[in-house]
Amino acid sequence: MKKFLFIIFALTLCLFAICFENPEVSANTENNGELISSSIEYFEDGSYLTTECFVISETKNSRNNTRTVLHTVTATHYSATNKELWFFKLTGGWYVNDGISVMAMSSVIDYELYSNAWSYSDLEATYYDDIVHGGAIFTHKLLGITTKTITIDFDLLCDVYGNVTRI
Repeated sequence: MKKFLFIIFALTLCLFAICFENPEVSANTENNGELISSSIEYFEDGSYLTTECFVISETKNSRNNTRTVLHTVTATHYSATNKELWFFKLTGGWYVNDGISVMAMSSVIDYELYSNAWSYSDLEATYYDDIVHGGAIFTHKLLGITTKTITIDFDLLCDVYGNVTRI
């Protein structure tokens, strides 16, 4: 009887592994995937912030008409002399049952500071329903005095067809 229950348990685990593929989310700055949108925001001091959205992957499971979708949005702040000051990246993963339902499955952030004058705080990465959220506050200090603060607040929404938009 114990052997029979063990076999049933093992088969159930295998079935779940096949039906519910989890996306592997990696915060890899070298391979962001296919660029789908970008924007640049300029500041009074000549620095600027680039924001880019990428499709990382869409893995389709033809057996049950489902797929996993991975998207990334990045923010990179540059000085007036084009020196990279800091970088922030949010990668979100969704499980999509085409035309029927969608469920956010992961939210991963990555960040890097390239200047000692910048610091970060309030890092967050969450997901719920069909939304992936990530954010941080980046602060520049000169002689201990805050001279600039930039808040990053990204929300990515996936619909039941696997289309991801920034809201």
